[in-house]
Amino acid sequence: VERQHLVGQWLLKGNRKDEDIMEWVDGMLTFGMKEPGTIILLDEWDTLSPDAGFVLQSPLDKNDGTLLLLENYNQIVKLHPQNAIIATANTNGQGDDTGNYLAGTKVQNFSQLNRFGTTVLMNYLSKEHEVRMLESTFKCSYGEATKYVDIVNEFRKSNERGELSVPVSTRDLKNWFFKFKVLGKPILAAKYGFINRMTKEDRVASEQILQRYFGSDK
Repeated sequence: VERQHLVGQWLLKGNRKDEDIMEWVDGMLTFGMKEPGTIILLDEWDTLSPDAGFVLQSPLDKNDGTLLLLENYNQIVKLHPQNAIIATANTNGQGDDTGNYLAGTKVQNFSQLNRFGTTVLMNYLSKEHEVRMLESTFKCSYGEATKYVDIVNEFRKSNERGELSVPVSTRDLKNWFFKFKVLGKPILAAKYGFINRMTKEDRVASEQILQRYFGSDK
């Protein structure tokens, strides 16, 4: 995402009698600020370039909430009072302290971080919600779903203790269970689903966890 994608730009729309016709087209941020009842969601916000990121300074400021369109004759756009700007990211904008999201993420300007009025740290779904997700997605029993969720939570605790370098996500859980339903072998399904992309040390530790629950697929 570059500045013009957020703010807008002049585009050539055609010509009349050999005269170019230019038209201003609002960017995503400009459009979202104007349209009542809009949630402007900046997904993977911590991958923004500094040039694009600074566009958000004034719109995020509670006492300002405006966007100055220098490119469009200094037009001023006001954030509609019904609207909100929300950002989601795998880091808190101050760099990746886990080592899992270094590629592509950037340290964001602290003055912009300071303009977000509320910050929420999100964890994985609760055990009960993940169990219900597997039940509804794969039409499996409560007991079977619970077993797989318990194992994934053991992986996550191992990651928190520093025994595994990467976590196992809800996406990994669904992928693993899907492959298990196809292959009928939980350890093999886990290898194809998420273990094979781990480091050698993590693969050994992960297989040991699985063998405590399933023995061997052989």
